[in-house]
Amino acid sequence: MEQSDTLVDNLKKSGKVEGKDFRYIVQEQGTHNLPYDDVHIQWIEEAYAWLEKYNPAYIPSDGDSAPALVDFD
Repeated sequence: MEQSDTLVDNLKKSGKVEGKDFRYIVQEQGTHNLPYDDVHIQWIEEAYAWLEKYNPAYIPSDGDSAPALVDFD
């Protein structure tokens, strides 16, 4: 947790606003191998939301079409 706290502190010191510029998620059962379904699903949902917002592989103004999305249901 110390590393993530340091990261969040430094983001805030640089002028970033939590909830606007970044989301900080604490997963109490989280580990590096994501063994629990709820933790794994939350990680995928958060990563997907980030990609929807910041995906550098697709820029709507380029005129091409968006890539197909994978359905996890």
